[in-house]
Amino acid sequence: MDAIILEGVGKQYRMGDVTLTALQKIDLTIKKGEFLAIMGPSGSGKSTLMNLIGCLDLPTYGEVILDGQPIRELSEDHLARLRGRKLGFIFQRFNLIPSLTALENVMLAMLEEPELLANTDPFLFGSFQKSEDWSPTPVPQILGTRS
Repeated sequence: MDAIILEGVGKQYRMGDVTLTALQKIDLTIKKGEFLAIMGPSGSGKSTLMNLIGCLDLPTYGEVILDGQPIRELSEDHLARLRGRKLGFIFQRFNLIPSLTALENVMLAMLEEPELLANTDPFLFGSFQKSEDWSPTPVPQILGTRS
């Protein structure tokens, strides 16, 4: 079964009187379990495409279909649950909590979905669980500039 299908997808942004076309007539099929790398020069629409694939944004035209259902028909709550259970991203800047191991960072999302954690391999994940006083270590916000 195809997990994600984009059919004739386009995304445009209005900036005053100007319409900026970020994506135009994209057709893409991603099968369940398939890994995908999106590469291209700066400004080519990679982030826009990822936002559409990840159900973070809706296309201006065309359809994004996740597990056979157009995402336009889904509520924000339903989309949030799907993102947590069905989609995984590795961001360019990783967005990890530095005080946690790589495995703990991956498992962090599972703490809010106990059934996911219950169905994992105990050898790999051990007895990782959320305690009553658990909270992630704050990550400082860093602002930088490029020369």
